[in-house]
Amino acid sequence: IGIQTQEIALIEFIEPDIDINDASIKILNGENPSTEDKSIIRIKKYFESEFKRYSGNENNIINITPIGPFKLKEKFDHPKDFLSKALFMSLLKKLSFLNRINFTNYDGAIFIFMQSNGKDVIRPGRISRFFINEPSSYLFLRTSQKDLDESILLITHEIAHIFGAQDKYKRKGSPLYPYGYINPFQRPLYPQNSGEIMSLAIPLTENNFKESKLLSDYEIGAKTAYELGWISKTNMKRYYRK
Repeated sequence: IGIQTQEIALIEFIEPDIDINDASIKILNGENPSTEDKSIIRIKKYFESEFKRYSGNENNIINITPIGPFKLKEKFDHPKDFLSKALFMSLLKKLSFLNRINFTNYDGAIFIFMQSNGKDVIRPGRISRFFINEPSSYLFLRTSQKDLDESILLITHEIAHIFGAQDKYKRKGSPLYPYGYINPFQRPLYPQNSGEIMSLAIPLTENNFKESKLLSDYEIGAKTAYELGWISKTNMKRYYRK
């Protein structure tokens, strides 16, 4: 992300049976000031707070603009069922024409596919630059107010991804040492009090971890801060030499 303000487009699609005025979508988009902790406003504040922790500066480093939601004509079960179709490209062109969405105005984009309640959240993934030139990814989320905390967490994780941050967990989901730990040199090492945003898990013992759905339980570690352009490689290496 660096120190310049980055513009993120949050492009939202909903299944045919979802109300375009669904309350959870309005909350996510920050339309209700009383619930901003479950909205994209919380994500913006998170990145700015973490940036200040590393730099000491208060910068407007990220803006998130929701676009949509746009109702699809058909349901889908997996992103490949939708993303692999020429329909997606034609849909993007249509959105750009009808709504004057110029993707070159954004530094990155996240395509959010809102599904009906009761469906499992599908693992997020990157979108090929065949669709748009800017770095982008997709997320499948549930339209449920009780799932908003998890939605906020996953969107935050994906924003970090599209600006260079790498996952910091092993194949089975356990945090990768030392980069997937916020305090890799504390003694005793376990339990950790918080998790690293790119590991999405809090280490409790060497073989056990907690997968919290709350963004407040996660921080940005030194390796991720380096990948985002917040600190130098020298400072990152110095941290892990403790």
